[in-house]
Amino acid sequence: MLRSLVGSEMCIRDRYFTAVDEYVRWLVTCELREAMAYFDEVDALLKSKRQTPQEIHYSHPFKEFKQVVDSCLTQEKICKLLSNIFDKVYDQLCDWLIIACVCQKIEEYFVTQFSKYVEITRHCFPPYMSCFGDLKVEDLRPSSSMYPESKELVAQEMFKLFSKGRTSEKKREIQQAQWLDVDTVNAWYAEAPIDIRKPDGPRRRVKGNSLYAVKDKIVNGATSWSETVPQETDAANDVQEPQVQLLEFEVELDDKQDGAPGMHP
Repeated sequence: MLRSLVGSEMCIRDRYFTAVDEYVRWLVTCELREAMAYFDEVDALLKSKRQTPQEIHYSHPFKEFKQVVDSCLTQEKICKLLSNIFDKVYDQLCDWLIIACVCQKIEEYFVTQFSKYVEITRHCFPPYMSCFGDLKVEDLRPSSSMYPESKELVAQEMFKLFSKGRTSEKKREIQQAQWLDVDTVNAWYAEAPIDIRKPDGPRRRVKGNSLYAVKDKIVNGATSWSETVPQETDAANDVQEPQVQLLEFEVELDDKQDGAPGMHP
């Protein structure tokens, strides 16, 4: 009996992870269809070695490449398509824990695809890199010490999604119970099986940290992504420590003025 239950639970988890991956691929593909068709064709030529990078370059005119990039890979278009993706998630899902899981996967999959397109461009079409403007892969994720000037495009649009769940007191309570009260650092969706057919096998951490940044902003009361939430500091210690140093310095001066030993030659 127990063995049957365990087996059935594994099948459910297997189907669940498969369903999430397929759902995320569908969401992203709907918005990146033109870019996927173009760059997947180039990638297939590279892997099959039917053409060299130079031959690929000369057989794909600049006008065609720029049309693909302008359709969905500029900063403005990426913000728009990410907004469309997260709007679908909000309309189609209701459990905020499931939404969080899907958002993690969306960031990972979208950044992986964009990174692939940039790498193919750098390898086969170096002169065409200017079509992306100043947009870099690092601009998709939240800023870090290595890239402090990141545009944080995925996190910004993700923040709007979760802000929709706070437009009323009832929605706030539901979101709080389903997601904010959950330990997202060690959450089950932060790590996914390497082989979805073996959910109890080796796991890997999903490459996405926008969700943690979004949660931190919401927990600290931010109403917009650009809003800086003040961090709590121990003001008493900040003031008291210089005062102690000042008192010690005054005592030392008093000792010198009183003719302490060793003060005069």
